[in-house]
Amino acid sequence: MNIEALRTFVTLANCGSFTRTAQDLSVVQSTVSSRIKELENELGQELFTRGKNSAALTKAGLILLSYARSIIDLETAAISDFNKMDRFEGVLSIAAAHTLYDSYLFKQINQFLTGHPTISIRATIAHTHEIIASLGGGSFDIAYTYSFFSHPKFTCIPYRVDPVVLVTASSNTTYLEGITSKELSNITYVYSDFEWAGYDWVLPKSRGYPLEVNIMSRIISYLEVNNWYCFLPLVLVEKEIKNGSLIEIKVLDMKIPDMRSYLIYKNQRNQFIDDWLETELSSGNRAPASLIHTPASAPEGNE
Repeated sequence: MNIEALRTFVTLANCGSFTRTAQDLSVVQSTVSSRIKELENELGQELFTRGKNSAALTKAGLILLSYARSIIDLETAAISDFNKMDRFEGVLSIAAAHTLYDSYLFKQINQFLTGHPTISIRATIAHTHEIIASLGGGSFDIAYTYSFFSHPKFTCIPYRVDPVVLVTASSNTTYLEGITSKELSNITYVYSDFEWAGYDWVLPKSRGYPLEVNIMSRIISYLEVNNWYCFLPLVLVEKEIKNGSLIEIKVLDMKIPDMRSYLIYKNQRNQFIDDWLETELSSGNRAPASLIHTPASAPEGNE
């Protein structure tokens, strides 16, 4: 498959518009159409359902999407690795969900690079479903996700158990003594599309929200200046709670589910993966295994 055609396909899948795809890729729209047609002829399947001003993936298109992303990622990684050959002994490819990167991985990567100056790290920050879709293709050596991953080439172990809290601006004094589950339906949330089953009861996708943000850490600045609410991992807002810009509102009559995350690494380990895992195990980031439910019973997320 032509790599430019695959890049065009992924861009169109992401934005759903031939016109926008042409603009993003700096080509004419007929080039976009011909590249998509080339892929469809090669596969013998229609990849998009065309509307007047839109394009939606067909079932075949959805199947191709994860493979296309993996192929593009592998090509990018190969070029990057070849360019680093003269300067570094090797490259370690790490993927992390946004919140896990912001909360834990940023500091650890910096620490690892200081102690291993001959190793280059290629860090990818994405949503869990995007990381999982690329893992099977070998794009990453190590990954941190909110979903358990079962694959013969990888090991998946529990990573963190993060308590989740309801937070709002410190100027919001409405529920200082706590809130009941019934009252939760009356407050205004900022929505984060982390698709976590544990919150379907309070954050239904069909509900109207003043703001939807797909990366949880980016919500904090909005909460600080509005009387809005959001369920967020405690580790993400500890600093703001301590400095007084946010406050926690206790839910009085129910236990809020924790966020459970996972560390995934290749079974075929090299020295670079071993060095990272040794740093990880000594960092104190991982929660005791006794605190973590079995993967089958743990809520899964996408952040």
